[in-house]
Amino acid sequence: MPAFCHRFHPPVLFALDLVANDDIGRPRMFRCRFSGLWNDAQTKISGDNPIGATLDTAIHGVDLFRAFCGEVSDVSIKVNRLNPDLSVEDTAIIVMQTEAGALGVVEVSWSLPGNRSIIEIYGTAGACIIDYDTDTVRYQTSDDLFWRTHEEGGANRFEREVGHFADAVRGISPLVINGYDGARAVELCTLPLR
Repeated sequence: MPAFCHRFHPPVLFALDLVANDDIGRPRMFRCRFSGLWNDAQTKISGDNPIGATLDTAIHGVDLFRAFCGEVSDVSIKVNRLNPDLSVEDTAIIVMQTEAGALGVVEVSWSLPGNRSIIEIYGTAGACIIDYDTDTVRYQTSDDLFWRTHEEGGANRFEREVGHFADAVRGISPLVINGYDGARAVELCTLPLR
């Protein structure tokens, strides 16, 4: 099972339920931003085959876009190395479109101050915003005049991910993320760069 831990983040699970229950309609626009000033980026990429921000960080946003919006039919990537001390890209923007026409952007950077980690899903009947920095979820459906908030307790995303994998190994439940999901995310993050 690919280690897409964000699929098990409690606010993401809540937002996936909103989509599955048609509470915000069909997702038409998606935005994911994971960024900050990571002073330890050099140690993160050490080794014989270092990977940059696209495969290390943006790949999670690509997986989330597919989970919320559907299969990707078109993808474009722009990368940059803002920190000259790094040997790989530390900043990337990925623009995607699904077969059904939903649009999405994934923005990542290891080298920009003003940290921001957020996911926004805009559907035909509402929206949901997951703010990792404030640990809040705001959403609005077509029945709501105002934005509502949701708080989720319990295990964190890593505990839920390991628990899910253990349940799958024991045959209790099927995997929600499979090898194809991992291979497809890698393909989408690398194909436009070839």
